Amino acid sequence: MKEKILEVKNLTKYFPIKKGLFGKQVDWLKAVDDISFTVYKGETFGLVGESGCGKSTTSNLLLQLIEADSGSVHFKGKNIFEGNTKSTRELRKKIQVVFQDPYASLDPKWRVGNIIEEPLILHKIGTPKERQNRALQLMEYVGLRQDYYYRYPHEFSGGQRQRIGIARALALNPEIIVADEPVSALDVSIQAQIINMFKRLQEEFNLTYVFIAHDLSVVKHISDRVAVMYLGKIVELATTQQLFNNPKHPYTIGLLSSIPVADPSKKQEMKSMEGEVPSPINPPEGCRFHPRCPHAIDKCSEESPTLKEIEKGHTVSCHLY
Repeated sequence: MKEKILEVKNLTKYFPIKKGLFGKQVDWLKAVDDISFTVYKGETFGLVGESGCGKSTTSNLLLQLIEADSGSVHFKGKNIFEGNTKSTRELRKKIQVVFQDPYASLDPKWRVGNIIEEPLILHKIGTPKERQNRALQLMEYVGLRQDYYYRYPHEFSGGQRQRIGIARALALNPEIIVADEPVSALDVSIQAQIINMFKRLQEEFNLTYVFIAHDLSVVKHISDRVAVMYLGKIVELATTQQLFNNPKHPYTIGLLSSIPVADPSKKQEMKSMEGEVPSPINPPEGCRFHPRCPHAIDKCSEESPTLKEIEKGHTVSCHLY
């Protein structure tokens, strides 16, 4: 039986919208709206969707970088929102992050060695010599030469900088790494190298990934299970094979049909989604996708669907099922 390492239950985060000279609140931006999912130990859980769907807000909630309005996140059965400062500090050793932008996530004034050793210094782990040895070891793991230890971030390419960020994330021997669009800022050839490195490190260190991306081809290559988000809601959750071979939600079908096929001999049917993504400040009533859905019925505009299991391991939020 698979071991649950992370359980997200009814997680919600609204941001206040303020206007005017005195900053009067006039509305709410519904970034994450009552989502639930489970991540199992050793797997890669993909979270996909268009820009503005709430993926990055979800990652910030998992990392406790922002405070949730309601709901819970359980790490190995313990609610991370109920801990004190000490327990939160200990938890940060277990859940680390790789950020999207390798140019902005590294301090330009620090040398590579200082950047990788920073988590060890903050948690008072090891002597200076031990921390240096750990940093050099991690640099080797991620494919960086040890003589780069004294260099600055501006001396490296985007792919090399992301390797530095990954080495920093590994410094505390975490159990979960939240990777927020970790390859979107890189060239395609470099993306493949970083993704393959993620998979290798996962096997070596028994890591669990929450992998956030908008590039479905990347998600297909690395993920074991995938959740599809739309306007703050999860609309479909399945294994990678189920999702890509037999998508059920009209939004997922539209996303998958938009992936270009690198074969001119194959005819591709594009199931385009009409209309613009509605504002998360004022989302549609009922199913949030219904204004763009080619299969919408009257019930879709009146009642919000819930996630239902239509086959083992495959859930979908749609009135058609």
